[in-house]
Amino acid sequence: MNSSKKLEAFERIVFYDGECGFCNKSVEIILRFRKKDFYFVALQSTLAKNYFIETGVQCKMDTLYFLSNNQLFERTKAVIHIGKSLKFPYSFLASILKCFPTRISDYCYDIIARNRKKILSNKCYLPTKKERHFFLY
Repeated sequence: MNSSKKLEAFERIVFYDGECGFCNKSVEIILRFRKKDFYFVALQSTLAKNYFIETGVQCKMDTLYFLSNNQLFERTKAVIHIGKSLKFPYSFLASILKCFPTRISDYCYDIIARNRKKILSNKCYLPTKKERHFFLY
């Protein structure tokens, strides 16, 4: 089974840099404040690499991707769509972020992305036993 078909079974998938402390903290926040289930795939995984090859999307390690109902969002749009499915205050912050032009919010996103490994150290989030099934490989 190809990666695209395998991932179709999941409604909300976050592709993140598994070697980035900032990204891992974001995963932890999503798990803690989710209203709906999310699944996670590290960009370094074979599953992610195969998915991006099969879909023809150029994968960038400094980019957050969100696959929702077979539609792929990246950067700020991914953050907004993820935020909509989180509890307060993140759902509220997503609605505010949506008010900014994408060009401006993506510019700010890029600044954070370039500095993400300096913002938080490379600590990896260790999911609980109950959370482990949310991580796809």
